[in-house]
Amino acid sequence: MPSDAQAGHTVNRGRNGRAPVKTSLEARRFDALWRRCVNSPRAADSATVYAELRRLLGAPDRHFHNLGHIRDCVRRVDEVASLLEDRDAVELALWFHDAVYSPGDATNERRSAELFLGFSAGAQPALRIRICRLVLATRHTGAVTGHDRRFIVDIDLSGFGAPWGEFMRKGALLRREFSAQTDTQYL
Repeated sequence: MPSDAQAGHTVNRGRNGRAPVKTSLEARRFDALWRRCVNSPRAADSATVYAELRRLLGAPDRHFHNLGHIRDCVRRVDEVASLLEDRDAVELALWFHDAVYSPGDATNERRSAELFLGFSAGAQPALRIRICRLVLATRHTGAVTGHDRRFIVDIDLSGFGAPWGEFMRKGALLRREFSAQTDTQYL
């Protein structure tokens, strides 16, 4: 079994200074992002937000719209970071864009943006609006305007530009999320 360091974890003390808490590199990255962007006493703390996002994205019915998809999106943000106008806003929006997800529900992105708003009380209003607009861009309902909104749409869908085998694997995962639909309904 790998050590905590080999698994990408560090051991930190909890807020009370007593209970050891394992922290992954991903959790630390999210914590730093949340602190840079939100940093408000009225906002939820990063650990609470991260835990809720992991819970939502880790639901057993999430086959494609899950933490693996978010990790892939964040990796792609890293690849194009120098091209983005507001890298942090794009990354934070990607963390939330599929937080609320029910196959075929046209309100998923709106509810995901509302979840972000609920957690980010007290953050700069312009940032909150920007992130909500980025989340809503992932509805894929028409032409998208705005530099970072175009990027977030491309990042969200980029997995389907993968080589054929990977494309088919991701397509099958997405189809599993819609398993209640017949093939005709799914198309």
